Amino acid sequence: MIIYGLFLRADFSQMKIEFAEFRKFRIKNYPDERMKESFNLYMRYGGLPGIHSMPLTDEAVFPYLNAIFNTALLKDVVSRHKIREVELLERITSFIFSNCGNITSAKRISDFLKSQKTPVSVETGNREMRFYADPKLLPMEKANQSPISSNYPYFYFK
Repeated sequence: MIIYGLFLRADFSQMKIEFAEFRKFRIKNYPDERMKESFNLYMRYGGLPGIHSMPLTDEAVFPYLNAIFNTALLKDVVSRHKIREVELLERITSFIFSNCGNITSAKRISDFLKSQKTPVSVETGNREMRFYADPKLLPMEKANQSPISSNYPYFYFK
């Protein structure tokens, strides 16, 4: 899937690099850097190749990552699904990103938003969560159903 943004054409299935490749970039420019330092940078800033053209500092990398997020991810999802409540989508996205690797459900999204003084129905959480269901956008898998009865499936985002 190719996503078009204002200044960016991104094929997310091709963009990210694994830690081993990240480490090669680091060794080339910083031959004395220890493995643990490289790993900590990888965990903090991720595996987008574009970050290697800038200093790996929060001040340099976070605006770049935010630009990719806002331009490609949010604008694509907002335009493709004709979303009017962009702020709500941003909050749900933040919740999903903060819970990568954890089982997530529409009910958990709804409960989180209620705790943030933004009450939404479970149906809304389910609909908005599914906007990201494209496996190349945010890979997610269906988890085994919780022992608690629910009309909505549980997922975890990778």
